[in-house]
Amino acid sequence: MDNKERIKKANKDIIERMRRGDSLVAMPAEATWFPPRPLIQKNKNDVERLYGIQPERIRLVNETEAD
Repeated sequence: MDNKERIKKANKDIIERMRRGDSLVAMPAEATWFPPRPLIQKNKNDVERLYGIQPERIRLVNETEAD
C-alpha cells in the first residue's frame, strides 16, 4: 500500500468514527499530566536553628491542630 492509499484509508476511518460519534482523541488527556509533586516537610530543628523559633511553637502547613 503506497502513502496516498494509506492516508485515504486513515481519512475514511476518521470520517466513519465522526459519523458514529466515537471519540477522535489520539490519547487520553490524563496521559499528558505531570506526576504529582512530592510532599516536602520542614525540618523543625533547622527552623529553630535559623530563626530562633522553638519547635513546639511551629505549626507546619500539613499538620492539624489538636483540640
